[in-house]
Amino acid sequence: MTFHSISSRAFLLSTILLFPLANSSLVMAMQTNDNSRDTEQTEQPSDNQAVKDESANGQSSTDDQAPNHRIDFTAIFINGITTESLDGLVTYTHNVDDNSNVSLSLPYKDPDLNKGGDSGVGDIIFAYSFVPSLIIDSNPWIPNTLGSGVAILAPTGEAKYGRSLDTWIVAPFLGYAFPINEHFFIAPQVSYIHSIGKIITGNKLKLVAAEVGFSFIDFYGFWASYYPALTRDLVSEEWSMNHRVSIGTMITKHSGISIDITRVERFNFGSPLPKQQSGFDEQIDLNIHFTF
Repeated sequence: MTFHSISSRAFLLSTILLFPLANSSLVMAMQTNDNSRDTEQTEQPSDNQAVKDESANGQSSTDDQAPNHRIDFTAIFINGITTESLDGLVTYTHNVDDNSNVSLSLPYKDPDLNKGGDSGVGDIIFAYSFVPSLIIDSNPWIPNTLGSGVAILAPTGEAKYGRSLDTWIVAPFLGYAFPINEHFFIAPQVSYIHSIGKIITGNKLKLVAAEVGFSFIDFYGFWASYYPALTRDLVSEEWSMNHRVSIGTMITKHSGISIDITRVERFNFGSPLPKQQSGFDEQIDLNIHFTF
């Protein structure tokens, strides 16, 4: 089983990048903003324009409960070294309590847009997160993987069509956030991605990633973040520098949209990358969020 004959680099990136890196700054930001509004200005508008408009029309928003459920619909386009891919992803997030949540991601993958007949279900991902210092909910600016926890990938896709890593993957992660002021936050996080068996490249997957998130969160449901990340492949002993920008906004009280743009420095998972293949792959995620 070879890397290029069975699966494109774009497919591997689209799967690996689903695992958690630094995102918890969004949670810290919105929680701090909520607390400051409760203690300093109890009549301040809510987190998005729809709630603000309802309050202006005489409808109180103070009795509204924070959402405990969220469904995200994501379209993922990847411009890889040898091909382009387009994936669909549905993610359900549920708050177990005020300090933890669980999520389940169901992908539908087309690993090569230039070749038909290989699209279908990919590998599902389950994640659990625990944030003891914060009260969290399921609003879109709160990632489905935050704080500390673990993500697990189950090989439910077909490896022969390039839709599966062909083994179980476990990814524990640890992170925190440091507020600079009421709108800006810095969030370092580390994660480790480990394959139980060999992935479709024929090698074990052992990645360590360190990322720092720089985030801005507005009171009315707008957020923007930049995440530089450094990844180390412990098998091939190579480094990769990644850059991600995320921008989102609420549209109504229970819906929002966001876009993520990621540039990933290429490396061959588990083996050295030929010099002629060096460069960056690009990934664009378009997201629609619904809470209830």
